[in-house]
Amino acid sequence: MYGTTWEDLKPEEVVKRATIVVEGKFDFYTYYTDGTSSLTIGFAFKADKLYKGHEFDLIMVAADENDKEWIEKHQKITGDSFYF
Repeated sequence: MYGTTWEDLKPEEVVKRATIVVEGKFDFYTYYTDGTSSLTIGFAFKADKLYKGHEFDLIMVAADENDKEWIEKHQKITGDSFYF
């Protein structure tokens, strides 16, 4: 499943399927691309709280470039984001 795939799931099913579940913040100023896809970009993600998976401070999260604006707006309003 890709990050841009929409599927209606209960929270318990999301946690069950996910390899990692963390809460933290995207750093939209630090990004990486391999040049093969103009839509998917890797953003640095500072993990503040671990719910499932291996513990580490910083991960790279791939996101659709078209989703960046609403993710950034949500993060400014709530102060954090979740990554599954």
